[in-house]
Amino acid sequence: MKSIDSLSEDHNEVLKILETFYQTIEKIEDGKDKDIDRKSIKRTLHFFNSKFWLHFDKEEQTIFPELSIYIGGGGKPSGPVVVMLDEHQMLRESNKKMQLAYKNFKTNSNIFTSEARNFTGLLRQHIRMEEEMLFPMAVNSLDHSLDSEWLKMFELIERNADIS
Repeated sequence: MKSIDSLSEDHNEVLKILETFYQTIEKIEDGKDKDIDRKSIKRTLHFFNSKFWLHFDKEEQTIFPELSIYIGGGGKPSGPVVVMLDEHQMLRESNKKMQLAYKNFKTNSNIFTSEARNFTGLLRQHIRMEEEMLFPMAVNSLDHSLDSEWLKMFELIERNADIS
């Protein structure tokens, strides 16, 4: 399904960003603050405060509702869909903490690195769960005729996004 492939491509992009971000976090923790590119950190944090969330919107408006019907929650989120929605919320909260901690980076970089490690760990785990469990479930169980509709919805979500 091209829609699932598109979401997996999003994951691959995010994992690359996370790898670079994680290396920066390690440099900060090792006391090599002078070796870090602050502009790169700001770009990464901006990404996690803007474009990144479109991925969640795509999932929450397409695949999750359909899986909720398939899994048998009467169209209400149940099972793995509830877990994914809970994780989306945890990631939103973790991102807020990380963003706030960066504002106080100069006075306490340890809080920022702790929040950033937490966010990256949660996100990596979440991506792994979607790739290994949720996406295969969607491909194997959902109506493939929905694929083109989902791709159109993805385009609409991106087009209507207010990202600055």
